[in-house]
Amino acid sequence: MGTWQKTEQAGWITLLVVVPSVVVGGLLLWMGLNMSVQAAGDLGIPRKYELILLGAFFILSPLLGLLLIEIWVRRGQRRARRLRERGIPGTATLLNCEETGVVTNNAPQIALELEIETAQHPPYRLVHKECVGLLYLSRLAPGAQFEVWVDPEDPEEILLAWK
Repeated sequence: MGTWQKTEQAGWITLLVVVPSVVVGGLLLWMGLNMSVQAAGDLGIPRKYELILLGAFFILSPLLGLLLIEIWVRRGQRRARRLRERGIPGTATLLNCEETGVVTNNAPQIALELEIETAQHPPYRLVHKECVGLLYLSRLAPGAQFEVWVDPEDPEEILLAWK
């Protein structure tokens, strides 16, 4: 669960958020473009320009938000791919775990105290925080083992395989 992936519902979520905003923005733009310049606005500029600015905001803000989310997701996926391709494979043994109080999309963030063993490092302990899907919480018992990839340059950076 450590790497964000698009869900099957991603398209519907996008439609539910973006389409209404773009429609409202388009209506505001249309109203602004069809209004006379003489109408006074509340912001000290003509109402026509207020509506045009507001329409542009309604259209651009969800699109910019989607772009930023896409960049963030792809960065996480690149990190995971890099660790799978170049990382040192090993085994992580769960020593202890506790919730941090952070919850993202109903996935609680868990502080995992792990003992990492690889062919290139002596066993070492590490506290790794990660949002864990509800389906995987039952696997979090002391002694549980997970496949792990360790960054060769920074042994504190790991990727856990939950499947």
